[in-house]
Amino acid sequence: MRDIDLLAIGSPIVDNIIHIDEDFIHAITGKKGGMELIDYTVLSELLCQTGQGIVMPGGSAANVARCFASLGGSCRFVGKIGDDIAGSYFRRQMKIAKVIPQLMIDKNTHTAQVVSLVTPDGERTMRTYLGAAATINPEELQAESFRDVNIVHTEGYTLTNSNLTETIFKLANKAKCKISLDLSSFEIVNDFQQRLEKILPSVEILFANEDELQTYGLGSIEKGFKQLALMCPIVVGMLGENGCAIHSEGKLQYFHTSPVKAIESTGAGDFFASGFLYGFCHRKPIETCAKYAMQLGAAVVKSEGAAIQKIKI
Repeated sequence: MRDIDLLAIGSPIVDNIIHIDEDFIHAITGKKGGMELIDYTVLSELLCQTGQGIVMPGGSAANVARCFASLGGSCRFVGKIGDDIAGSYFRRQMKIAKVIPQLMIDKNTHTAQVVSLVTPDGERTMRTYLGAAATINPEELQAESFRDVNIVHTEGYTLTNSNLTETIFKLANKAKCKISLDLSSFEIVNDFQQRLEKILPSVEILFANEDELQTYGLGSIEKGFKQLALMCPIVVGMLGENGCAIHSEGKLQYFHTSPVKAIESTGAGDFFASGFLYGFCHRKPIETCAKYAMQLGAAVVKSEGAAIQKIKI
């Protein structure tokens, strides 16, 4: 048995969750439901236009870590913050969630922030300022962080930092950890498909939503599954209100869930992944992992942001 169930590596982010109308979302650049990177000036201007909204700790891998720890799993998180109020807030919230934070500090830039624009249908469109999170140098990662870890989970967004994903995989493989990856967004699949094809054979568990599966499969979810399953032993498709589909041991299984009334979808995929990983760490069958995942994904959309709730699974 290993001491740490999960090591999550990604961008420490402070989320600003803001409800807007459809007219506002169509007045800005980019596709609704997507993610675009912005600089600090644009971040400040956007917050001036909309107000700060609800502030919460965020970041895909960090959300997975907080949810995983809330279920009772042992979890460590690695990332980089700025030497500012937002960074101190993030560290404090991770400790409250009982995650072990291993946070590097960049004194020359701000902590990453996301503006999550939520339309009345519950869908969120993200504008991301990566700040200090993007300044992490792959050489700053310590082999010690990977020691006695069962699963290393990271996010597709790490591909925006040159060689960071590859270094994470190298250290995980050296420490004989299983690797879990969330593709994160259809833009990541579009922009980094060649690199993905090189690293995916090292991934044990791959998470992808409908847009990411369709992008990889050139418009077809089924084709996306087939291509990804050639490289990864377990491919988990997050299908929203339609539940999920999992390709494992040569077969594709669909699992359905009861519909819930969503307030907004921030963190839904992260909580879903956390539930699946929690089941996997406890050697549950795929059916049970899917049940945990859908239960957590459904729970988080009923509240504002990626909120930690008392959930029994």
